Amino acid sequence: MRHTMFGRGLWVLALCAATLLVLAGATPRPGALRGPSVVLQTVLAPVERATAAVWRQVAGAVHGVVSLWSLRADNARLRAEVAQLQYQLTRQAALQAQVQQLSTLLHLGKFAAQQGLGPGVPAQVIARSPSGWLDALVVDQGTRAGVTAGMVAVTTTGLVGRVEPGVGPTTSRVMLLTNPDFGVGIQVQRASSLEQGVAVGRVGTSELVATFFSPKANVQPGDLLVTSGLATPGVGESFPAGLPVGTVVRVSSGDFGLARQAEVEPTANLQSVSAVLLLPAGGGPS
Repeated sequence: MRHTMFGRGLWVLALCAATLLVLAGATPRPGALRGPSVVLQTVLAPVERATAAVWRQVAGAVHGVVSLWSLRADNARLRAEVAQLQYQLTRQAALQAQVQQLSTLLHLGKFAAQQGLGPGVPAQVIARSPSGWLDALVVDQGTRAGVTAGMVAVTTTGLVGRVEPGVGPTTSRVMLLTNPDFGVGIQVQRASSLEQGVAVGRVGTSELVATFFSPKANVQPGDLLVTSGLATPGVGESFPAGLPVGTVVRVSSGDFGLARQAEVEPTANLQSVSAVLLLPAGGGPS
C-alpha cells in the first residue's frame, strides 16, 4: 500500500514539474518561473543546434541533387544542339562538294570548247581502284553517254589518263597516267627545245619517267611536258596534242648514256581529282 502511494506521489511531482515548465514559457509576468525556463532552454539548445546542422546538411544535399539534375539536363540539351550543328555542317559540306563538282564539269566543257577539243563527255569520279590510290578511277559515264575505250581523260590542269576496255552502260574505268601500264608520247614545251619522247608510269610512286629519243636531249628541271599528238610504238593510240602532262623534276642519263631520262610530276592533281572530261583519242586542238 505504501509503495502504491509513493508511486502516485512521484507521478504527481512529475506532473507539477511539467506544469511549471509550461507556465514558465507561457506566463506574461517578468521573472515568473524564470528558473525552469532557463533550465528548459539549456536542455533544448543542443538539440536545436543539432537539428539546425542536420537541416543545413539535408538542404545542401537536396540542392546538390537538384543542381546535378539541372546540369545533366543542360548537358543533354547541349549535346543535342551540337549533334544538330554537326549534321548541318556535314550536309552543307556535302552540298558544297556537289556544287564544286558541277562547277568543275561546266568549266571542263568550256575549256574543251576553247581548246577546240570537241564537246567531250563530262564525268564525275565515283570510285578509285582498291589495288592502288594512283592506279585507276571509276567515273559515272559509260556507253549510254557515248564513252568508248581509248578515250582520253583530262582536267583543266592536264592529262589524267585513258579509258580502259570493258566500258559499262553507265560507268567507265580510267587508267591513270601514273599506272605502270600507261604510256604517252610527249615533247618539251619550250621554244629552244623541241625534244620528244615517251612518258610512262612507275611502280610505287606518283611520278612518271620520261625517256627522250635523243641521248643529248635539251631537257631541264622545270620544263613542261605536253602530249606530242604522235602515235608512239608501245603506248597505243595517239593523244590530242598539247595537253599538259607534267613538269620535269630531275634529269639523268639512261643506262650506258644511250638515252636522256627525266622524272616528271603530273600537272593534274590525281589525288583530289573529282571530275574529268573524256575526249576522243587522236587529233589535237584546232
